[in-house]
Amino acid sequence: MATNYNPTELGQPLQGAGDDGNGIVFFDSCSSTTTVVAGVGDKLRVCRVSGGVDVHRVIIKNVDLDTGTSLTATIGFENLDGTTTASLTAVAADGAWAQTAATTTYEIIPPYRVEKDAFLTIKVTAAATGVQAGVLTTYGKVEGRAIGVK
Repeated sequence: MATNYNPTELGQPLQGAGDDGNGIVFFDSCSSTTTVVAGVGDKLRVCRVSGGVDVHRVIIKNVDLDTGTSLTATIGFENLDGTTTASLTAVAADGAWAQTAATTTYEIIPPYRVEKDAFLTIKVTAAATGVQAGVLTTYGKVEGRAIGVK
C-alpha cells in the first residue's frame, strides 16, 4: 500500500485567495524517514494551496533521495477533499526526480488553475533503488495569482 507524507503545517488554516487577483505564495515542507519514496504510488504532499489560484511557478528543493538512478515521479496537485478534478501532472509529467540534491523551478505556462484546496504532490511512478539515510525534507513553494473560487 502506498504511503502519504503530509506537509508539516497541515494544521494551519489555508490563506484565503480573495477576489481581487492578488499575488499569493504558499510555502511548506514535507519530511519523511529513510523509507521515503521506496514504493510506487508513495506521495510527498509538499504544501497546501488554496482553491481559486492560478499557479504560474512551482519551486521544489530536495535532498538526494535516490542513491541509484531509478526514481521517477509526477508533480502536480491533488484535491484535499479526495475528488479527482486536480491534475497530478500539472507541474511535471513522469520523469527522473530527486536523484541528486537540487532546487528546481517549474514555470507553468499557461497558468494551472487550482479550483479547490489542494496539495502540491509528488507521486512516485518508479521506485528508488536505494534511499538516503536519516530524515529527508523536501521544500515546496507555489506562486500564483489569487482569483478566488468561481
